[in-house]
Amino acid sequence: MIPPADALFEALVVWIEPWAVQVCRALNTLIEGADRARAAHYLRGITAWVHPQHESFERALGFLSDGWSIEEMLETLEADEDVPFHMSAREISFASQEAARLQELCPDLARDLRALVDAVRAGSPATPTQLHPDQMSLFE
Repeated sequence: MIPPADALFEALVVWIEPWAVQVCRALNTLIEGADRARAAHYLRGITAWVHPQHESFERALGFLSDGWSIEEMLETLEADEDVPFHMSAREISFASQEAARLQELCPDLARDLRALVDAVRAGSPATPTQLHPDQMSLFE
């Protein structure tokens, strides 16, 4: 009998978990010189293991590792879910930091991560810290 793929994956995750830190360090070294898709795949693994709270960012990396453009990914996700793709402020900060870190290791992925951050920020509704363009100042 062959176990279902989900059960096999869960068993693999449990088996490799004690070595997660070493695996992530190895993945980090593989990013240098990798093409955009492969580097996104490695970064997705690192993010999933070390930063599971950044689920939306990890999901976006999955699209990038499959060769999707930022525009295609955002359009597809919005069409599938009827809401714009969203990343938390912490995820945006994390993505920006990763883009800076990857600038020398994989410039193509660094460029895409900056484009992702810009696209997510542009699509986010105004927050209380961002004045609406029609809002009048109380001091003018």
